[in-house]
Amino acid sequence: MQDLYFKDTESKLIFGLLELKDRQQLDFLDIDCEHFYDRNAAKNGMRRIKIF
Repeated sequence: MQDLYFKDTESKLIFGLLELKDRQQLDFLDIDCEHFYDRNAAKNGMRRIKIF
């Protein structure tokens, strides 16, 4: 399904990182506290959202 609000994935991620705070940011970026404590989960999460 096409995202009607953001023109591309990069602008969506930038919005999530700059405009949202705390729990809203974690939910928007689809990450949880496990990503902060488990190195493998963090690497997999970064690979999933990597844009460059």
